Amino acid sequence: MTTADAQPSLFDPPAIPPAHAAATLDPHMGPAMGSHSFLRTRRPPRDTEVAAAIDALPRSGTQRGRLLAHIRACGIPCATNEEIQDALGMNPSSERPRRVELLDKYDPPLIKDSRRRRPGRSGSKAVVWVAAEIPDTAGEGAGC
Repeated sequence: MTTADAQPSLFDPPAIPPAHAAATLDPHMGPAMGSHSFLRTRRPPRDTEVAAAIDALPRSGTQRGRLLAHIRACGIPCATNEEIQDALGMNPSSERPRRVELLDKYDPPLIKDSRRRRPGRSGSKAVVWVAAEIPDTAGEGAGC
């Protein structure tokens, strides 16, 4: 672009204010991408994104909380996935992800595999879940 031009050419590099020039040189982006500061700028969230996040948060958080409260209340004996689903009236597709979150999202996990198995509706063995604060030796012979 020449100084006489008011409109930049389609092929001109993007204009970078001198104050931001040093900040845009990201070694992880490579030399071809280093001048594009807009690539690392997070745009403000859309109102629909904010609404969706707010709408989903209580649902997943409440379900996770209900699941944890139920497992803690069960103590020994504990509960299988199907027993949790029946007790809380949860769809299996909602219960399983919430249980996985209790295992993977927190360090240390809030629940654990009791190393015991009970037959489920299909007759196959199902994992019996227990709250993490229950000692591994608890419930020997308690029917868990």
